[in-house]
Amino acid sequence: MDARSYSVQERLRDGESIRIRAIRPEDKQGLSDLFFRLSPETIYYRFLGAKRRLTRDELVYLTELDFRRQVAIVAVLAKGDEERLIGVGRYAIPPGRPQTRAEVALTVEDAEQGRGIGKLLFEHLTRIAHGQGILEFEAYVFAENTRMIALFDRSGRVTRRSIERGVCQLLISTSPTPPP
Repeated sequence: MDARSYSVQERLRDGESIRIRAIRPEDKQGLSDLFFRLSPETIYYRFLGAKRRLTRDELVYLTELDFRRQVAIVAVLAKGDEERLIGVGRYAIPPGRPQTRAEVALTVEDAEQGRGIGKLLFEHLTRIAHGQGILEFEAYVFAENTRMIALFDRSGRVTRRSIERGVCQLLISTSPTPPP
């Protein structure tokens, strides 16, 4: 599977159609626009702290990926020729870490939350990761971010969890068959 050209059409719980596709370098403006539509709470949960904007260097880092050690997909709503990024899912293998475990993160625009977008992003990321030999995701989530923890729990893939200083660390299997 070529993650760089990944693209699928999906239907949300309410019947609306979205595209899940690989992020592209030309998504910098769309990603910046998405960031400015996020609430301070969503930004805090995603970046594990406050953040006012994405810098130019961060936008390059977040959109210009090798699609091996770093993969990102976006959820896109299309209205005619206009595309609006409404969610992002990504994983990255930290330097010096095993090639079989990657850190995972998801973000969905506040106004679009609760429609199944995060679940779809996670399912597609899991499929891509497993196809590239990644066996586990590692997620760091503030313990009070109960919606994200619940999303991972509902997947049936969480194999281990621990909490330290208010941050929950989850190990999540990427196997097509979730562990018993």
